[in-house]
Amino acid sequence: MIALLGALAIGVFANSIFVDLLTRHFGFDTNIGWGLTYWGGTDLALPMGQPNSLPLLATVANSSLWPLWAFISFAGAIFPFLLCPVYINFISRIGLAWSLDRQLPEWFGEVNERMRAPLNAILATLGLTALFLFFQSYNALPHFLATTGNKLNLAGTAWFSITMAILTWTMPGVNALLVRARRPDLVRNAPFGKALPWVGLAWLVFPVWVYAFGIIKPIWDSLTASDVSKLTYLETNGILDALIFYGIGIVIYVVMQMRSRAAGVDTNMLFAEIPPD
Repeated sequence: MIALLGALAIGVFANSIFVDLLTRHFGFDTNIGWGLTYWGGTDLALPMGQPNSLPLLATVANSSLWPLWAFISFAGAIFPFLLCPVYINFISRIGLAWSLDRQLPEWFGEVNERMRAPLNAILATLGLTALFLFFQSYNALPHFLATTGNKLNLAGTAWFSITMAILTWTMPGVNALLVRARRPDLVRNAPFGKALPWVGLAWLVFPVWVYAFGIIKPIWDSLTASDVSKLTYLETNGILDALIFYGIGIVIYVVMQMRSRAAGVDTNMLFAEIPPD
């Protein structure tokens, strides 16, 4: 809990407080306008043609700070390579957990004895990643799934990720609200057990507020606008792809439930007792 709260505090400071303070200190009140100029694809000249990154802002304000820009830019370039193994491990462990919960075939949950890791889940994660990279780089998507140029674009990928993440952000709060009623055996000795419903309610305030006004409202306004093609909007923003993946997830869930039932597996007994070693 201390590590989680510390990480959240650092994230809020680095992404919000520090950004605002440094920007105001150097007098760049047009910071957002600069970003819109860059990402909007206009022909206006920008410093070195770069987006409005904080180290660049500092270098423009004080040329002696160029080592700061060079160091942070280099770190930003190599950071994805450092982060990718973390995400691969994280996603593969989700596949392992789904397999143990009978939501995926047992193949995903097989742990390699030599590596002591779910090798199959890792390979599946890498394969899915390569598939996304392929469709983002080449014009190979079917027309009914494609964005501009029959391939995934960054804007579509961003909206796709945000739309797919809604369950990740909201389900912890929903679980905290319902777990004492649905599975009291799991939280009988949990710390702050009696406060879990209030914690869940407080948790939901942030994602519900953000998704309602930052995601759902813009989508609804665009779909109800008279001069916008609804299908084109859903395609170019990755929302249609997200809906398709939700549909695939529902199909997988139903199929695995039917398989478990046919095999005589009682999923209601999951976590009901500790299995023998």
